[in-house]
Amino acid sequence: MGILTMPATLKKQPCLAAHIEPQLEMTTICPAQPWYVAHTRPRQESIALDNLLAQGFNAYLPMYKTYKKQIAGSEPMFPRYIFLQPANPQQSLATVRSTRGITHLIRFGLKIASLDPSVLKAIQALEKKRNETPEDQLARLRPGRRVRVRDTALDGLEGLVHTVSSKRVTLLMEILGQQRELIISPDKLETLD
Repeated sequence: MGILTMPATLKKQPCLAAHIEPQLEMTTICPAQPWYVAHTRPRQESIALDNLLAQGFNAYLPMYKTYKKQIAGSEPMFPRYIFLQPANPQQSLATVRSTRGITHLIRFGLKIASLDPSVLKAIQALEKKRNETPEDQLARLRPGRRVRVRDTALDGLEGLVHTVSSKRVTLLMEILGQQRELIISPDKLETLD
């Protein structure tokens, strides 16, 4: 069962609280209903999504396109977090606590944290941009590939990719005759081969 059951990962329920056109653009938000963030059990974001939808909540699980070990796929953009919204003002958040896959709602003190719709739009734009990225660009930073550092104090230095994650790359570089590891953002690297 896939997490993406509509053209977008944002599901709408009767309130029409939020709705996404096939172009993944948020067009309307029910102003009376804020969005909340729930913390999920490890690797149970899709289970939480399915169960929230079954209870009638609007739910959004942003996915991040990845490329690992020469296989393209996707994973949650925010591991262990999911966004939700009651479908109508009478729907209680109390049921979320016992929803399979969810541990608790995020709170600040006694107040349940809410999310501004503009933040959801920004997350959605990032998700769309990443999901439109060609696989060859995602795979450009593989372990063993030669790269050059750019736009930093080490501009022009070359190294070998050692490990890659979505937010940082570890390079093996020879500096002053010794092999060193450098951790750097992927956007500061260009491939040489």
